[in-house]
Amino acid sequence: MSYGRCAAWDDVQHECGSWAEKQFPASTPSSVLKHFEKEVKELLASGKPEEVADCVLLLIHYAFKKNFSLYQEIMKKFEVNQNRKWGKPDKDGVTEHVRE
Repeated sequence: MSYGRCAAWDDVQHECGSWAEKQFPASTPSSVLKHFEKEVKELLASGKPEEVADCVLLLIHYAFKKNFSLYQEIMKKFEVNQNRKWGKPDKDGVTEHVRE
């Protein structure tokens, strides 16, 4: 299935990505991912919604920098996941797809 432009998602990506580029002109894709890693640790420690938002905003900035539609990639991966077989949760409650 082909996923075209989703105006709302793509507009958010453009607005947030453009702002981040102006605010953090020295950032690189690598530095954005390093920052993302730090924010994920904060999210794991707190579980707060604002930490979720920080993580999403950094992923949006990364997608903007790398010039791909985060929406399109999410939808493609969602379709893949819908067609996978899933195992049982591990001791941490994590369920992964069955690797065949």
